[in-house]
Amino acid sequence: MGLSSEDLRPEGIPLSDAYLAIRRWYTANISKIAKQEGDYARRSEALIQALPAAVPSLLEVRAVLGEVVYGNLEWAYHETDGSYKMAAYAFAALEAAG
Repeated sequence: MGLSSEDLRPEGIPLSDAYLAIRRWYTANISKIAKQEGDYARRSEALIQALPAAVPSLLEVRAVLGEVVYGNLEWAYHETDGSYKMAAYAFAALEAAG
């Protein structure tokens, strides 16, 4: 299930800001996936642990945002940091970047 029209989005958010918000949330909540078994959980945990604290290249940021929408980080698509859902950050930043 995708985002609904009622889901808030951070309009005009730069890719770098979305990356940092997403990285912060996943790093703080890695235990949610670390408790799971299987290859998907292991790949997701490894990806989260590999996310650099400094903003990587724009291509790498786009790849991470893609993982939120349809990849190894999709498990938290609808999770929120109290402001926006993880998918909302990804979609809004990709839309703003064109």
